[in-house]
Amino acid sequence: MIQVTDRLLGSTPEEAARVVAELARRTRLALALHDIPQPAEGGSWYRRRRDAYAAMTSLAQVVVVASEHERDSRERCRAEALGTLDEPVRAVVVPLPMEPHVAGLPPPEVAEAGEAEIAVLGYLYPGQGVEDVVAAAADLRASGRPVGVTCIGAAAEGHAEHASALAARAQSVGVPFQVTGFVPDRELRSRLRAVSVPVAPHRHISASGSINAWLEAGRRPISLPSPYARELAVRLPGALHVVDDLGAGILEALDHADRTWLGPDTTLGPSARDAAGQHADILEDLARDPDRTSSAARFATTALP
Repeated sequence: MIQVTDRLLGSTPEEAARVVAELARRTRLALALHDIPQPAEGGSWYRRRRDAYAAMTSLAQVVVVASEHERDSRERCRAEALGTLDEPVRAVVVPLPMEPHVAGLPPPEVAEAGEAEIAVLGYLYPGQGVEDVVAAAADLRASGRPVGVTCIGAAAEGHAEHASALAARAQSVGVPFQVTGFVPDRELRSRLRAVSVPVAPHRHISASGSINAWLEAGRRPISLPSPYARELAVRLPGALHVVDDLGAGILEALDHADRTWLGPDTTLGPSARDAAGQHADILEDLARDPDRTSSAARFATTALP
């Protein structure tokens, strides 16, 4: 099974599609898709990536995605690029793994005094929603609540200027702001547990390792409505706090810190072992009969915790 993003396989979407085409001439393919194109990317860049993903998935015997939203996005890309969906649906949903044993951990002692830290996790890039967090923080500070914004992670490759622009925007509205840079895995969980308010503000996510990291640390992040956020909230009840008004959601979290932590009844999954087992079963199914895809339906999201 090949893990696929266009930037992983080539310097351009077209080059990535050519790499997959060459592999397809040699063997049957199972592709695990990531970072599926979305119209919010806009313009020719979205069209180029969309066409590349449509071409790559058309060459595979089975495609694995991490959410129902990703499956819908993959089908939209094919329909827009190729104008047809006359082949059998071959996309199987296996959610990104998360380890369930940390759910329900009690929150640590949090000092009442000092500035509350509102934190966003993940690589920093345009469209992530950090501007909305800074704006909400500015409103809270204007109302007398001492808060600051932290981006836990580094700027994505090629987007250092975006981090600088965010810092300048925060300074202009009087919001303390910092970007931590890369945080090693051995330090990440304690760092996530130390913040006052975890936020996942991206409106266009289709699956999120960052949200998983919050959950594995026992945190219940605030999220804005999106198809993936709603899907995850249904699959893992109690895992997210989905709000329409980011400022109101953060204020509620500041006043009720317990709501930023997973409750004991929230069950996370699939585990890494379970997800790996599902991938292995998909490959065994493909090896037995490369043209048969119906049995893969048993791995649909509805069958998972």
